[in-house]
Amino acid sequence: MNNDLIQIDCTLRDGGYYNNWDFSNILIKEYLNAIAKTSINFVEIGFRTTLNKGFKGALAFSKDEFLNTLDIPEDIGIGVMVNASDLGSNSEHLENLKILFPNDAQISPVKLVRLACYSYQIDIALEASKWLVQRGFKVGINLMQISEIENNDLINITQKINNYPISVFYFADSLGCLRPNEIIKIVETIKKFSLKSIGIHAHDNLGLAFCNTIIAKENGVKWLDSTISGMGRGPGNCKTEDLLLDLDFKNSKSSDIAPVLFLINKYFSKLREKYKWGTNPYYFLSGKYKIHPSYMQSLINNSLFSDDDKLMIIEKLKDQKASVFKENYLSEEFINFNEKVTESNWEPNNLLNKKEVLILATGPSTKKYKSALENYIKKFKPFVIALNTASLIDDKLIDMRAACHPLRIVTDIDKYNSMKQPLVCPFSTFDENFSSRIDLRNVFDFGLLIKKNTFEFHEKFCIIPKPLVLLYAISIAISGKAKSIKLTGVDGYAPGDPRNEELNDFLEILFNLVPNSLEIKSLTPTCYRYLDKESVFGY
Repeated sequence: MNNDLIQIDCTLRDGGYYNNWDFSNILIKEYLNAIAKTSINFVEIGFRTTLNKGFKGALAFSKDEFLNTLDIPEDIGIGVMVNASDLGSNSEHLENLKILFPNDAQISPVKLVRLACYSYQIDIALEASKWLVQRGFKVGINLMQISEIENNDLINITQKINNYPISVFYFADSLGCLRPNEIIKIVETIKKFSLKSIGIHAHDNLGLAFCNTIIAKENGVKWLDSTISGMGRGPGNCKTEDLLLDLDFKNSKSSDIAPVLFLINKYFSKLREKYKWGTNPYYFLSGKYKIHPSYMQSLINNSLFSDDDKLMIIEKLKDQKASVFKENYLSEEFINFNEKVTESNWEPNNLLNKKEVLILATGPSTKKYKSALENYIKKFKPFVIALNTASLIDDKLIDMRAACHPLRIVTDIDKYNSMKQPLVCPFSTFDENFSSRIDLRNVFDFGLLIKKNTFEFHEKFCIIPKPLVLLYAISIAISGKAKSIKLTGVDGYAPGDPRNEELNDFLEILFNLVPNSLEIKSLTPTCYRYLDKESVFGY
C-alpha cells in the first residue's frame, strides 16, 4: 500500500443523515473492529455540535463521554466533523469550541477534527483550526460545494489556508456534479498554490464517486474518503470496499476486507434496502442540475409523489438554482402560500352555515368503524368532507373533498377528476401546469395563506400555520359558520413521531381561538390531547 495515502472511512458520520446518527452500540463495535483490520487510517465517527433540536443519536454529538464507552482499536484514529455554521460568528466561535472540545487531544479519544465550511465561512474555519491545533488535534479543512467556487476564489482560499497549521485541505463535490476532467483541473489548481496535503470527498450522483476518487489520487491527492456500501447523504459516496480492493490490486497486495464484507451482509445491505441510498435517475439529475442532494433524499422517500411529479419538482428546483438546502422547502415553501392571500371565489358560509360538518381523515379508525360511521351519517345527515382522496366509507355519503397542498393535489389529479364530489382547494395558488389539469366544473376555490402560529377564518380564505389538510378542512367549516364539527380518523402517528406534538401545538392554538359555542369533537380514538372525544357508538 502507498504509505503516503491517508484513508478516512466516514460511514457513520455521513450515513447518519439517514437514521439520525442513531447506530446501535453493537454495530459501532463491529464496525470499528472491521475497519481496524484494513489499511484505513481514520474513522470519522460522527459530528460534534452544540445544536440539539429533535432527537438524534449519540454520533450526532460524538461526545468524549460516549466515545470512551467504546472499545476503540488502537490501530484506528477517531475523527469528528464540525460544521463551521455551528460555531457562530467570529466573536462566538472560541467559546463554542471550548464547549465542543473540553479535553485536549492527549486525553480525548478524538485525534482528527475536520471543519466543514462553505467558501464564505473559510475565515471562521481557519481561526477555529488554530485553536484546535494548539489543543493537540490534527485538523483538516473540508471545503464544500467545490463545483460552485470560481477558480480565482479557489486560488485565494488555497493561499490563505497555507498560513494556518492544518494537516489537509479537503475539497468536497457536495452536489455530485463533477466529472473526472473537472476533478483534474481542481487538483491542478490546488497543487499549484497549496503547501498542504489535499483530500477529496466525492458524492455519487453521477455514479462517478469511485472514479473521481481514483483520478484525484492519481493526480496527487493523498487523503481519500469512502463509506461502507457508499452509505451517505443523498446518493452516497465512494464505496470503502471498492476503494480498498482497487488500492490493494494496484499495489499487488491483498488485505483482509472479509470483516467489511461481513458488515455489509449483516448490517449495511439491510440499511440500504431500508433507506435506499445510491445513485439513481433522480440523484443523477440532482448532480446534473446542481440540486442539493437532501432535496432528492426527501423527494425519493416521499411516497406522496409519482415519478412524473418528482420530475416536475426537479425541473422547478433546477430553475430555482437549489444548491443550498432549506429544511421545509419541499413541504411548505416550494409552493409559496406566503406572498398574498389568493383571490378565491367560494364562500363556505353559503353551504355550511348552521350545519354539522363531519370531517373524514384517513387514520385506521375510519375504516375500522366504517359501519358505525355510515349509520351515523345516515341518521344525522351531517355535511361530510373527506380529506384528499380518502374513500374509506360509502362514496355516496361524501359531500365534498378538501385538499390544500398543490403537490399532493397534482399527484391525485386524475382521481379528483373522476370523482363525483366537488373539490375545495386553494385553486388560485396553482400555476398553469396545475390548473390546466383540473376539471374546473368540480372545484370550489377557497383561499389559503400560511403564517407561523396563526389561524384566521375569513369569508373566502383562511390563514393556518402549515398546509395540513386537516387544519384547512377545519378552517373551512369554521369560516362557513358550521354549527359543530365532528372528526374521524384523526388517530395520530406512531408514538414518538414529532408530527404528533406538532399537531397538538397547532390544535392548542386553534382551540384557544374558537368560541366555546362551537363544538369540535372526535368520534373515533385519537392521541391528540386537545381534541375532545366522544364515541360514534353513543349516538
